[in-house]
Amino acid sequence: MPNIMKMMKQVNAMQKKIQDAQQGLKETAVEFGSGGGAVTVRGHADGQVTEIAISPDVVKEGDAAMLEDLVLTAVQGFQAKATEMANAAMGAVTAGLNLPPGFGF
Repeated sequence: MPNIMKMMKQVNAMQKKIQDAQQGLKETAVEFGSGGGAVTVRGHADGQVTEIAISPDVVKEGDAAMLEDLVLTAVQGFQAKATEMANAAMGAVTAGLNLPPGFGF
């Protein structure tokens, strides 16, 4: 029985670490730009986009297709960067658990 109690304490500690990591991701700023800074997406490492900034020079050119491509590239880059940061944060929490494939973060 003592092993079960020890395991429960470890699970509770792990849950707390995961919650702390998730909160940290919500507070960690992420920024990604495309087109040499023509479009910039800002948000947090939990994947929440909070701002999209578009340079007035891009709008003046009147090329909607190019602007659409720049926005899409910036959002995709932001998402990839946020996911990478989240995976690193959660990987640090679950390090050493030897989780089977698909059970990691």
